[in-house]
Amino acid sequence: MSKDFYKILGVAKNATKDEIGKAYKKLAKTYHPDVNKEEGAIEKFKEVAEAYEVLGDTDKRAQYDRFGSYNPRQRQQPDVNNIFKHFFDGFGGGQVRGTRVRIQITLLESFNGCKKTVDVHQQSPCDSCKNTGYTEWVTCKSCGGSGTVQQRDANFVIQTTCASCGGRGKSPIKKCDICNGAGFNKEGIDKVEVDVPKGIENGAQLRIPGKGVNNTDLYIVVLVAKDKKFDREGHNLICKVPVTYPNLCLGKEIELETLDGKVTLKIKPGTQVDAFMRLKGQGMPVARNPSFRGDLFVKLHLIVPVRPSKKERELLQKLDLVKSRKKK
Repeated sequence: MSKDFYKILGVAKNATKDEIGKAYKKLAKTYHPDVNKEEGAIEKFKEVAEAYEVLGDTDKRAQYDRFGSYNPRQRQQPDVNNIFKHFFDGFGGGQVRGTRVRIQITLLESFNGCKKTVDVHQQSPCDSCKNTGYTEWVTCKSCGGSGTVQQRDANFVIQTTCASCGGRGKSPIKKCDICNGAGFNKEGIDKVEVDVPKGIENGAQLRIPGKGVNNTDLYIVVLVAKDKKFDREGHNLICKVPVTYPNLCLGKEIELETLDGKVTLKIKPGTQVDAFMRLKGQGMPVARNPSFRGDLFVKLHLIVPVRPSKKERELLQKLDLVKSRKKK
């Protein structure tokens, strides 16, 4: 049976090219070997890349939809780095081959910029298993060692890569004792200092040339944690400030703690419930030009007492009476 590439990517058969691309990116993030160290992740990643190579190409997808497969003689092995490059093109740009690690910072650290240290585990190919992770193999039962299988469809004989062995013609039965199945040997840990610029956004990528495994480029994917007080939308910040009914009616000056200090918020008399106040230049710095900053939007959130005191009830009743008389 041929592989169901639509099922592998989790998309419908009438999915658009954009939907297929988004599904691939999501799965590639999940199973990329630099991120997912679980057993089977590499094979899953290759399977996802193979599915995208076919469904992401108009001609190959048409052939696959027609015959339920595609002709491997018209196909080369998927270049995972080339397929994956649009995902890893980010803040740093440049090459795609290299070592990737993730770091998490706070919103305040993103605001001010910061320094972080990451561990890079150096490694070398295992000579014992020749970088495969296994030392003993048996002939694949599915393909008999050929690495390919044939399927008959009407008047066609379609030859495809064997799904069981991935085209190797053999299946592993014993992990390498030297590297414990990893395919490489650890050669120590390098500590690399990372300068995180002001205003960096969640998911942005930094590139440090030559600091990855075996002198490859090091890519730092920066994750900015959610803040309890401020929400971020691009370069702007949004927060809620609790106010009372008298504050909105009569106006009031409120001291507000921002990421870079205290500011005075002037509420004008007659301000409406859930109104937004804009503080220009009090948002996040722009990463590529930190001298420019976004704005801070403050939502005035009305506080309604859950259990008003006796005195509060009396005052509210008087206010209601006054308003009733005004209507008359």
